[in-house]
This record gives sequence, structure tokens and C-alpha cells, in this order.
Amino acid sequence: MVISISHDLKSPLTAVIGYLSLLKDREYDGDEVIVDYVERAYHKSLRIKGLLQELLVFASLSDETRR
Repeated sequence: MVISISHDLKSPLTAVIGYLSLLKDREYDGDEVIVDYVERAYHKSLRIKGLLQELLVFASLSDETRR
């Protein structure tokens, strides 16, 4: 389970880091590309947030079943 979760989190995180690195290093052609990179990074970060929320729900449910 931990391997699956880490893979699911690593993929969008790697994409966010990639887009932010391109912006940081000014490797883009024009404002449209900047908007696209920011939009993609934003959506990937929302995916990470959702996965973490699911993980927290799972963890709390697991704790409740142990009690």
C-alpha cells in the first residue's frame, strides 16, 4: 500500500517540480506558455492535495477499526 501511495503522490509532484523549474529557469516562450505551466502545476498540486486527503481519511478509518 505504501508503495502505491508513494507512486501516486510522486507522479504529480514530479510534474509540479518540472513546471516550476521551467518557470524558475525562464525556459518558456511567451506569456501563454507561462499561463499553461502555472495551470498545469496548479491542477497537479490539487491532485496531490486530494490524494493526501484520501490518505488521511484512510488513516483515520484504520485507527477507528483498531479501537
